[in-house]
Amino acid sequence: MKRLIFIFFMFLLLLSGCLKSLPIDQYCYVIDIGVERGERLPYLVTLLINSPAAGSGESESTGEVAAVTAEGRSLFEAIETLSAGMANEFNFSRVSLLTFSRDLAHEGEIEELMNIALGKLKIRANTRVMIVESDVKAMLEGAVSASDPSTGKLKIKVENAVLSSGMVVDIKWSELKEAFESKTHDALVGFCAVNESEIRAVDMAGGDEYPYFGGSLLIEGELKTTIMGSAVFADDRMVGILDGQNTMLVQIATGAFSKGRIRLSYGNGKELSVMLYKDATPRLSLEKDRVSFHIELNADIEMPEIMENAKAGELEALVQEYLRERLINVFKATRDAGADVFGVGKAAIKEFDSAGDWEAYDWKGRFSQLQASFTIAIRIGESPDDIALE
Repeated sequence: MKRLIFIFFMFLLLLSGCLKSLPIDQYCYVIDIGVERGERLPYLVTLLINSPAAGSGESESTGEVAAVTAEGRSLFEAIETLSAGMANEFNFSRVSLLTFSRDLAHEGEIEELMNIALGKLKIRANTRVMIVESDVKAMLEGAVSASDPSTGKLKIKVENAVLSSGMVVDIKWSELKEAFESKTHDALVGFCAVNESEIRAVDMAGGDEYPYFGGSLLIEGELKTTIMGSAVFADDRMVGILDGQNTMLVQIATGAFSKGRIRLSYGNGKELSVMLYKDATPRLSLEKDRVSFHIELNADIEMPEIMENAKAGELEALVQEYLRERLINVFKATRDAGADVFGVGKAAIKEFDSAGDWEAYDWKGRFSQLQASFTIAIRIGESPDDIALE
């Protein structure tokens, strides 16, 4: 009897923590959440919402999509304020994107904001996270198009861009939180902005003159928001930005890379365009104050006329040296900012049997003095046809 009473009591507790059961057409489904600094209260929160029409089922691609905003002293308070002005109840079961302004990321406020909100709002741990350079509301509205009111296609494009270009980062909240708390590695987070806005982005490692940053790409298309490059974190604070090309280099070294394109100078002012493909998982070795990366890549040259006038070995050496120099620059820039985005700490901690020994080792202090070397093996193919169209 006592066991039955206990089970019934626990059942009531579970019910009390659930969303209220309402007809589908009485919900506003929140698709995306954006947070930035408010003018009168600490935070300005933007919700991109979708209200399915009555009898339409649970599709989030039907009904009206709109952005609503409110200020509050916390994410949850701002949402409560918004709820007071809405005819329907908010439902957060479909949230798939969390965006935070660059200012909040720099000030290390993301983790605290989300720790308070995740449980109460029941936001999923696999929700995607991005850092926004421009106005958050404008960014979310710029990601909506007539053919894609739910921003679902944009999110699929992010996933595809990770595989096809390497210049975009796709990170979930659970992965970002792990980086905040683990002390063995730091995070890269996708970087986005509204096109043609006044982008203040400056690559912390230098690089290509072309602006491989979200919001600054030289394009005009259906979407007003673009995603490219990454925000670099040290612990829970953003410490800089890498453009798309340098983001790709980090992912090459960490094994998160599939394929992507680089461009480099090749004699007499010519420019060489090379498509790189992951060949094997990179290997990392750590000894005292030095870390060594061994990277294997396949490559195709996208201009056949250059292949006719140069030996493959010469081009392989050229690409290898270019990548080696760029990787060292990116490693130094991120290391000097205290950001272990190459994940070296993951290798270092394996040498310790206890958390106490690891803490006494003072990895962050040692990391600041760490030197890196990169050994790169490139195999260039001889079939560059149609590579530029991938």
